[in-house]
Amino acid sequence: MEMKISVVIITKNEEAMIRDCLKSLSWADEVLLIDTGSTDKTSTIAKKYNARVVNYLAGKHYSDWRNKGLAEAKSEWIFYVDADERIPLELRNEITDIICHPERSRRISAYAVPRRNFVLGKELKHGGFWPDYQKRLFKRSLLNEWVGEVHEEPEFKGELGHLKNPMIHEKHETISEMSIKQIVGQKRKQN
Repeated sequence: MEMKISVVIITKNEEAMIRDCLKSLSWADEVLLIDTGSTDKTSTIAKKYNARVVNYLAGKHYSDWRNKGLAEAKSEWIFYVDADERIPLELRNEITDIICHPERSRRISAYAVPRRNFVLGKELKHGGFWPDYQKRLFKRSLLNEWVGEVHEEPEFKGELGHLKNPMIHEKHETISEMSIKQIVGQKRKQN
């Protein structure tokens, strides 16, 4: 049977978040975990959920890791998900409808997914946190590669579509950790 969708998850020490992520992806034909050096139980948990674990220590940034997922994936569609993201039933149904009926959107080769962001249990709805579209679903043959060290971007052929149903993003960082990450990211952009 031909696989239609591979999900790629990049991880490093995500044992606290990976289980719920994997539960929300049980419908995928292939779940591929690109592990970048976990020392916790991330890989063990992933294997219990039938994820294929690829240990990849050579990459230095997200573009490298996402490209490794592209090279390893076996399906005609690739869906990138982070360990702290969850895929609700409505989004799953929308994605499976797209990949099972490609004639409905022939020119579209990539999709941006809206994301609901939760920090410390509270949903952030303002300041650019909604709809927070993320380019994550791609027709494999038309995704060339990911580029950039910080806030990596996909290079693909074809048009970008937008899905209606959101994924859930459960940030597990504290406010101070988020602030530091934002400051570091802004400094890297400036250099």
